[in-house]
Amino acid sequence: MDTANDPRLRVVEQALVDVEERIRHGHIKAQYDRDGAQAAIEAGSSALQELKYTYADPDQLVSMEAFDRLETSADELEAAMGGDSFHEEIEEDALAVARLRWTIDQIRSLADRLSLDSDELETAVEVRPGRVISVREHPDGDIWMTRVAAGRSLPVVTNDGSVDDDDQVGVALLPPTEIHGAVSEGMFLGDADGVLTGVEEGAEGRPDVPAGAYAETRNTLDGFLQD
Repeated sequence: MDTANDPRLRVVEQALVDVEERIRHGHIKAQYDRDGAQAAIEAGSSALQELKYTYADPDQLVSMEAFDRLETSADELEAAMGGDSFHEEIEEDALAVARLRWTIDQIRSLADRLSLDSDELETAVEVRPGRVISVREHPDGDIWMTRVAAGRSLPVVTNDGSVDDDDQVGVALLPPTEIHGAVSEGMFLGDADGVLTGVEEGAEGRPDVPAGAYAETRNTLDGFLQD
């Protein structure tokens, strides 16, 4: 396995770089253990570098001591931020907090993604089937703010106004972004005609959709890796 170029490891690596820069530049202004957070990120990055250059198979990777240290770093980062509810208690700096939470989740779900039969770019993130539970138009118009039940309640911003309550969709949990002041923690899977609906759970718990539905997911991840 070419672990040095595996997108599942590369995205976690870039996520850690991203949150380290946000902490170093003071993007999170709430009170937290800054030194502890930076130490956790450093420990996670060090463990990840070891894993990247083992060229081991996935089942070997997850049994390595370095993988244990990587997973421990996620726990330590969460603790430094204030515990497992830190994302609810820090009311400001919403995008930076969402990126931190996403990074922690990326590490914790890495073992599952390494067990997938594919190492295509879209396997670098969690992709879940979900149900739209609310839709409202943004005050600026042209985009819609939705919430999707997909393991947990996710805010997803879309420019497809056809999305409606109770639609069954596929959602890629991409690096959170801010669109017109609204934080979006995912992207709907779709094609040239818009968001795919009627999506059911397929193999390995991921949405049962055609490969082309991942085109924008791949583009977004490619851009993230080049930042």
